[in-house]
Amino acid sequence: LKEICELKSKFNFRLLVDDAHGFGTLGKTGAGAGEEQGCQDQIDVYFSTFAKSMAGFGAFIAGDADIIRILKYNLRSQVFAKSLTMPMVIGGLKRLELLRSRPEIKAKLWENVNKLQNGLIERGFNIGGTDTCVTPVMMEGSTVEATLLV
Repeated sequence: LKEICELKSKFNFRLLVDDAHGFGTLGKTGAGAGEEQGCQDQIDVYFSTFAKSMAGFGAFIAGDADIIRILKYNLRSQVFAKSLTMPMVIGGLKRLELLRSRPEIKAKLWENVNKLQNGLIERGFNIGGTDTCVTPVMMEGSTVEATLLV
């Protein structure tokens, strides 16, 4: 992402980031991939979901008012016609508060992620080159290999 942000000044384009796996897990405050890479202010349209790190449902989109207005008038009306239920809103606000006030929660997450990823690598599994909490496992063998994963 950092390299893409650097190209923006040269080629003058809009940057849209789908940060479903970064929001809440990456960056010092959990603000996501842009914060992690030091280029959050260069993201023009940012969207993510409440389904991953927020353990809920729904999503959000953020950007300058002009961009949001264009999206509202050009996307399907159902995208902006639904609202979250009040328990999800209250729960989401509480989760955001916890992300901001309890950095040890994110630290514990990364401790667990590192244990999982290192354990898989030590056991010979190919997890690719992930830098996030998402842990892909490339299955290259037989059903026996898949059974070993369990």
